[in-house]
Amino acid sequence: MVKFFRADRWMRNSSFNARHNVVPVRSVSLCNATTCRLAVPHPAGGMDSLGHRLMRYVNDTRVCASACRACFCDPSKAYVEGNTVTFASLQLLYYLGCQKVYLVGVDHAFVQSGLQNSAQTLEGDDPNHFSAAYFGGGQTWDLADLESSETHYRLAKERFQADGREVVDLTMGGRLNVFRKADYRQLFRKDGGTARHAPA
Repeated sequence: MVKFFRADRWMRNSSFNARHNVVPVRSVSLCNATTCRLAVPHPAGGMDSLGHRLMRYVNDTRVCASACRACFCDPSKAYVEGNTVTFASLQLLYYLGCQKVYLVGVDHAFVQSGLQNSAQTLEGDDPNHFSAAYFGGGQTWDLADLESSETHYRLAKERFQADGREVVDLTMGGRLNVFRKADYRQLFRKDGGTARHAPA
């Protein structure tokens, strides 16, 4: 099984990567040639509370413009965070050759207060994810930026469609309106899965 890890944080040993099918991927935080920021290790070194290497972001439009063009082609060169882990996953699924991708549980709505992308600490339960402990219990998370997420989702939709592929949103009651929606109950039927395609 192929594994993808951010090269700027983990798995920097090339022999280990080769033995364990690890593909190090380079992170770019935004897919825009004028505002892209490239994630690089902090010059002072050190680790954060989760054991990740401390990072800083630098503007490098030359590197970022190249990375944005390649982000759906070769994750070993770059992938784009796109303000949501779902977009990062879509890039990998495209690279792996998936013809149709189904999204389940993309609510696209957050209970939050403050500036988009600003870091906050959740002292209680996390009201925004499938588990109350996802970012709860004093963990720090960056507030969602739904507008930027939608910009990147549209980029994913265009890229998949250009190759005759498709991303379908099966989330019941979700607020994301970029991808075609379908009812997962029609796709994953109790009759053994004879419904292989979502209805148009």
